[in-house]
Amino acid sequence: MGSEGQKAHPQRLADLIERLLARADRGDGLLKARVCSAWEEVAGPAACKHSRAVRLSEGELVVAVDSAAWANEMSLMAGRYLAALQKRFGNEAVRGIRFTVSRLPKAVAGESRAASLHVSTDTPLTPEQMRAIETRVGRAVADDALRTTIVKAVAAVVKSTEEGVQHGREERG
Repeated sequence: MGSEGQKAHPQRLADLIERLLARADRGDGLLKARVCSAWEEVAGPAACKHSRAVRLSEGELVVAVDSAAWANEMSLMAGRYLAALQKRFGNEAVRGIRFTVSRLPKAVAGESRAASLHVSTDTPLTPEQMRAIETRVGRAVADDALRTTIVKAVAAVVKSTEEGVQHGREERG
């Protein structure tokens, strides 16, 4: 299946994808996106109706909360949230959580973050970015259909991360 001279070594797909994403994540953008995406699972559905992980900056996760009461409640649970995030991503990735009271975007308030994620098609990745993704995935995945699916998934994650970073810059303004 691979090119001549290469030995195929069985690998778990999840491990392969994790390594590919880590290599592609030079600026920690994917880590930041993964930490923010994990907020929903860590905080739970009730808290997520009133909050959204906004960004990870220098190890501090910033969470927007729609009221002072919810911010206070979540602050009391911060130790549990932090422990869960550190267990998943490591102690250095997330060193603290800061809750800020602000209005949540309508697309997020009251619905899951996963349901509100959308990768727009108006700002495609550059040809260089696509070639880099295709090259990395192509070396590791011999099956054409699986390779195509993984390339699309990685491209969507990279694009989503870049859009999230751009949105953060616009908010700070």
